[in-house]
Amino acid sequence: MKNILSEKYQTLKKQYKEMNVLQLCRAFLRMLLLLVTVGYFFVMAAGLPFYFDTETDYTMIGTNKADFFREYGFWLGRVFLHILVFYVVAALVCYFWENRKVPGKLSNLTNALLDDLSLTDKFAIVYALALFLSYYYSEYPDMAVLGAHGWYMGFWPQAMLLGSYFATSRLFQNRSKMFAAGAACLLLGVSFIVFVLGILNRYGINPLGMDYAGPGFISTIGNINWYCGYWSVTFPLGAGWFLFLEQKTDENTKKYLMKKSLLLLYTAVGFAAGITQGSDSCLLVLAALILLGGSLAVKSAEKLKQFLEMLFTFCVVAGVLALIQKWFPEQNQYTTGFYKLLTGTSFFAIAGVCLFVLYILLQWKTAGKGKKEEMAVDNVKIANFQEKVVLVCKRIWFILLGLFAVTIVSCVALAVINTTNPGSIGALSDNPAFTFEPGWGNGRGATWSAGVRTWTTQDALHKMIGVGPDCMAAHIYDGPDGELLEAVRAQFGNSRLTNAHNEWISILANLGLFGLVGFAGMMISAVVRFLTASFGSGAEVKNGTEKNTCGKWNRGCSRSALCMACGVALLCYTANNMVSFQQIMNISQMFLVMGLGEALCRRDKV
Repeated sequence: MKNILSEKYQTLKKQYKEMNVLQLCRAFLRMLLLLVTVGYFFVMAAGLPFYFDTETDYTMIGTNKADFFREYGFWLGRVFLHILVFYVVAALVCYFWENRKVPGKLSNLTNALLDDLSLTDKFAIVYALALFLSYYYSEYPDMAVLGAHGWYMGFWPQAMLLGSYFATSRLFQNRSKMFAAGAACLLLGVSFIVFVLGILNRYGINPLGMDYAGPGFISTIGNINWYCGYWSVTFPLGAGWFLFLEQKTDENTKKYLMKKSLLLLYTAVGFAAGITQGSDSCLLVLAALILLGGSLAVKSAEKLKQFLEMLFTFCVVAGVLALIQKWFPEQNQYTTGFYKLLTGTSFFAIAGVCLFVLYILLQWKTAGKGKKEEMAVDNVKIANFQEKVVLVCKRIWFILLGLFAVTIVSCVALAVINTTNPGSIGALSDNPAFTFEPGWGNGRGATWSAGVRTWTTQDALHKMIGVGPDCMAAHIYDGPDGELLEAVRAQFGNSRLTNAHNEWISILANLGLFGLVGFAGMMISAVVRFLTASFGSGAEVKNGTEKNTCGKWNRGCSRSALCMACGVALLCYTANNMVSFQQIMNISQMFLVMGLGEALCRRDKV
């Protein structure tokens, strides 16, 4: 380690000696930008989750966290912008000086900057433009500038978050993989503590002694929906990293097993946190994680083994929680139907045994004394058998996946039919799940309808750019649509509806079609690019010619398991927010993860 640092120091020393004054200024300013970005990453990843006001504890914890973000995040943002101005000037002067004899310098620079943008970057820029136009043309500018009280998802917070994505993805890009791994470990280490506190709180143990702790407020996050939103980003990052972790050819086995064990421990605690926290949207996160993990794992025996390890861990955690529930039935302060299903049946114990048997079949190898030739033949037979096992698992998995898809489509079709023609699906007609009405989905019918109506009643301009960043509540309660206000009050009374409890519908209402295209495109492209980043080395040599194998989605390829884990985290965040909302705890971590994934994706750009 000492020799590596010494070599890097000598390399940097040599590089700096060869620079002129302007180039040194540019390098120094870039280093300052990196330091500010690292500071922001640390404050958001470690400071924000733990922060709460000791005088108010849970009563104002959401607002306090938003205030913390605005105070420290905005301050760091202002510092970053001041340095950035000087850096841009220095970089431009250096560029034109270094290329003073090259014709078409300006067009070359423009083309280089445009070519440097990934598909995710382009959609992020579209989202930023929609954010600005929505704010500029909003009829509720006072609310649009920072957002609704207590939520603060307005223009400046969103702009700050987008800026953090671009800063992280560019400035972390040329760092070593250890740097990226360290950033991810910070996210996982902090969330591990948050999860442990949440689990303890759920069973009546309050180490921090916070007032008003109870069914609806746990850990240092507060509201269980906010807690689940934070969990939906950080937990899949760790679980995905475990799922895609591979031992490098030159890596020490002991070191690899240590990393794998720590990630497995994190995954186990994450499962326990998700099961016990109390928000039903965790089901969507677990479904996304398992469906995606299984679909990618059945491609090889090694990946399938790690997927089985993850599922077996889930079964073990469910079994442990079932024992706790049996021995201390009054201890858990908030039991949901999902929790009762896991802890009240023996299904997961049986599933765990089946998974263990399947894992042993894939792990089995000939060992012991005997002739090497005979052992080699036996191992070949076992390997062939294991390939058949993987093939059978793959077929079964995709059959189950197909049945799952058919079931979902059928349920949606039945709900549409029964809603438009009540009583037309027989015995299922009286089931509330198959009738879309204001009370459907714990009030999601009303919130989704309010969000859609907010958009459909706008003029052509505001259909494109929305009513303003985080201004849906302002439009409902202060806008001209009396019927909408009456419908919302009929369902929620004096409680104030701030968003549609569906991220994409909320964005459609607030930022219009333009904003939704930008945000959805940014998320989808990032998920696809990050998840496909490890399916190729980036280039292959064919007939003496190097060919890019990344495909049109991905501008750069990396074999990093962490890059794929970032894709898993973004997918699970999106799954959760199909029935939930943006708030400072989940979206701040989401942009950190997306920036980290983009940086990893760009490292090995071909």
